[in-house]
Amino acid sequence: MVAYAILAIYNVSVKYAMEEMKKDIVWLEKENTQLYINQTQSNSLDHVLDKSEKMLYTEVNNISYIERPSTSPFAVLPGR
Repeated sequence: MVAYAILAIYNVSVKYAMEEMKKDIVWLEKENTQLYINQTQSNSLDHVLDKSEKMLYTEVNNISYIERPSTSPFAVLPGR
């Protein structure tokens, strides 16, 4: 009779632990899905462009380089 009671208590505790693990698995699957969505959004081009605008980056249309002649310590714009 004592062995039966011990076995019953053990079975209940194992069943409870399994139910907790199932809940954890479901929670982790939801968390995984959300992380995948977040990663996909973070890597999208629109997200990168939005972030760059918030960081005050702007599109560059015209670039002029300065030159420093080897004989002068001053930099000059080419063609001027």
